[in-house]
Amino acid sequence: GFWDCLDRARRGIQIGLFSLRRWCNVPRWWRVLCALHTAAPGAKVGNPMYKTMIRQVVQAYSGKIVKTYIYLRFKIINPSILEAMLSDFRPNRRALVLGCGFGLFDLILGLKWPEKTVRGVDINEGRLAAAREAALRLGVRNNTFEFMDLSRDDVRLGDCDEILLLDILHHVPPA
Repeated sequence: GFWDCLDRARRGIQIGLFSLRRWCNVPRWWRVLCALHTAAPGAKVGNPMYKTMIRQVVQAYSGKIVKTYIYLRFKIINPSILEAMLSDFRPNRRALVLGCGFGLFDLILGLKWPEKTVRGVDINEGRLAAAREAALRLGVRNNTFEFMDLSRDDVRLGDCDEILLLDILHHVPPA
């Protein structure tokens, strides 16, 4: 199940926001301080390529409320943080995004590496539908978005080389 997935990830599968193995060895207070420093207003903006991709992703969604949410989401996860999060990901690998929601980071991966296979899973069908629609608008063809309840369904780890999970652990009850 989900907890086996995390255990396997901890033992070597790469996870966004640096590999979990490296990140977990950093004291929590330092991780929080790094995140606050990077997200601070006026912080150095990362690679301009990410700014362009963020703009494309925001424009791919319809509806003012959804676009506003996505815009604000990328204000929190700015280009510098995004660049650091995705630094361990590589082209030609299969990525699994657990709790993908609207598919924001799936689409960034798909735009950055069109040859990469990205599988996003989430429990919210409405957000998955919006992610599929945005992928079509962007021409991102190697992304799939599937319904999955991580607290009940088994995650097929053999189908991935990399895992990204962001903002989901607080939704999953301990085993």
